[in-house]
Amino acid sequence: MRLRLAVLVFLIAPFLSAQTDDYVWYQTYLFPYVIETGPDKGAGAADLAMDLLDMKLSGELRPRISKPSIRIYEQLRDGDHALFPTAIKTPDRESYIRYSEPFVIINPLKFVSLADEDVPKQINDEFLAENRKMKIASVRGRSYGPVIDRMLKNIDPHRITELTNLADEFPRLRLLLENRRIAGFFAYEDEVSALCDALDIPSELFSFSSVEGLYHIYASVAAPNTPWGIAMIERINLEIDSIKEPIARKYSLFLRPSSREEYLETSRRLLKY
Repeated sequence: MRLRLAVLVFLIAPFLSAQTDDYVWYQTYLFPYVIETGPDKGAGAADLAMDLLDMKLSGELRPRISKPSIRIYEQLRDGDHALFPTAIKTPDRESYIRYSEPFVIINPLKFVSLADEDVPKQINDEFLAENRKMKIASVRGRSYGPVIDRMLKNIDPHRITELTNLADEFPRLRLLLENRRIAGFFAYEDEVSALCDALDIPSELFSFSSVEGLYHIYASVAAPNTPWGIAMIERINLEIDSIKEPIARKYSLFLRPSSREEYLETSRRLLKY
């Protein structure tokens, strides 16, 4: 099947190139994938993915525009000639989003709370349902994958405090936790650790609970589900295998040294490269 697709794209490559060389990247800050500030600016795993794909698709680095994720999906739905490098496939977006094959696996999200909060080491739907007064912070428009997205949809909307961006609002988030205005939020452990380092906040303040039924998340490139977007994703899929290894290695640099090799082995097994 891949060989047939390669032959097809080779035959129509001049047409596809003319149609798809002009594009931009939409991105939102998500450590350690898209890093927009600090000493590691531009050195995230998805930053590298954009660099590598730009060289393969157009031979030059393309513009990168930062937006909240909810706005990115709205503009892709409107058909913008743009790509989003950290998309998580969800059923409600498949009608207007075209996804590439996954190019990186993301360690599972955690439920983050203060270390002195009485939160179990693993949470599930029952825990959230039983604790009806518990409030949770959530980034507006961000998909956390089907398991957590379902959890958030199943609780009273009044229990959710919306954030625009985790990185920009992290100091506020800390105050909400310390003032007991919220009980916790969902995030990647390495994402929170990096923000703590950047803002000189002791990471020991926080506790990380696993989420029942949550495993590694697969990230893809997203494009609008239009003829342009379909052609672009076909081109990206032809190149996707060649970028998996360097991106996995880039991501592993942000993990604890003791867990890097395990992550790389898991990445090779799940992404089959």
